[in-house]
Amino acid sequence: MLSTGKKSSGKDEMSGLSSADIAKLFMEMDAAAPKQAKGEIPLKLVGRSGELVENLYYAVGKDAKKFDAVVKQLEGFVKVVQQSGLVVERFFTTTNYSEEECKMVMDLLLTDKEPLKSFDSIKNAEVREMIVDNEGNLDTWRDARKGIAALALTPEVRSALESLAAAARLDLVKKTAAKAATLRAVTSKTLDAEVRSAVPLSKEQQAAIVKALPQYVPAGQSVNVAYEVDPAVLGGLMVTIGNTTIDLSATSKIVELAQRKL
Repeated sequence: MLSTGKKSSGKDEMSGLSSADIAKLFMEMDAAAPKQAKGEIPLKLVGRSGELVENLYYAVGKDAKKFDAVVKQLEGFVKVVQQSGLVVERFFTTTNYSEEECKMVMDLLLTDKEPLKSFDSIKNAEVREMIVDNEGNLDTWRDARKGIAALALTPEVRSALESLAAAARLDLVKKTAAKAATLRAVTSKTLDAEVRSAVPLSKEQQAAIVKALPQYVPAGQSVNVAYEVDPAVLGGLMVTIGNTTIDLSATSKIVELAQRKL
């Protein structure tokens, strides 16, 4: 049974379970949480930002190293924008700006079509008056452009950012970066897992857990398991893998039985 990781109190029965018993606990896990099918993204990505992240993931062929670079570029872009203050960041925090305005902002950041040598040298009057706004903002825009250029954005990342501008949704850039980072964590070669029990587990019990865990993670991932003694866990285990908690404690079984009788 999947849960949000709530704790329970009471006498623990873990010390009386054999390694076979522990393995059986995993096999009794609710069928609503099967392991991910091979080749599928092991994360539900929704909305425009989720679609962009999915496209980026497939664009690099699900290659972990290449996708890590994509995530770092997105995170770097967000950092540059945030460090620029309201002069630049204001365009990335609301949906109050039009498609044309968003495209001008992105164009100003990703290209040097406007050299920004001086305020009066800006050829596009709308860019000059609506985006840059005044001479005092020039250094900020120059620095932001320089910081983004240093990221060496791939064509795929540039295209994703430009698509958000074309949709007048620059406010989704930060959310896109966050979802990409989450997907990177889920699809990394090593996934962290935490196992909590009321009493220390024997080597045999730990071995049974290590053997059982791989069936609950995407194919090709290994699991780095950490064990924690938690007296609040009642008769069983609480296993957290990534963002998912598998409640194999006695409490979860009691709740499940109670729900079946309703």
